[in-house]
Amino acid sequence: MPLAFIYLEVSPAGSKRWFWKTYQDGKEGRMSLGTYPAVTLTAARKARDAAKLHKSEGRNPVEVRKVDKLKAARPGGDTFKAVAMEWYAKQSPQWSDSHAERSFRQLERDLFP
Repeated sequence: MPLAFIYLEVSPAGSKRWFWKTYQDGKEGRMSLGTYPAVTLTAARKARDAAKLHKSEGRNPVEVRKVDKLKAARPGGDTFKAVAMEWYAKQSPQWSDSHAERSFRQLERDLFP
């Protein structure tokens, strides 16, 4: 069974952060669980338990956190339509009204379906 534990790291500047350190297959891994005192020991343990659950399901908890953060940053997602509409919104002010209208119709007719 791999070794894992929680510890509080204090930087020379005085900031304090909770970390979950794991050892598996001879490699060390660590994951930040939050800053102290905003995150209590109880909350850090709950975050560790959630990360353990992800790990038991075969998912890397650090990658899960990154994906969740990216999804939160882009609520519309990274679909082609969302990216195309973002591009259109940035470009259309530079175009004439007729060109912008024609481009939008072409996107809807040819690319979105």
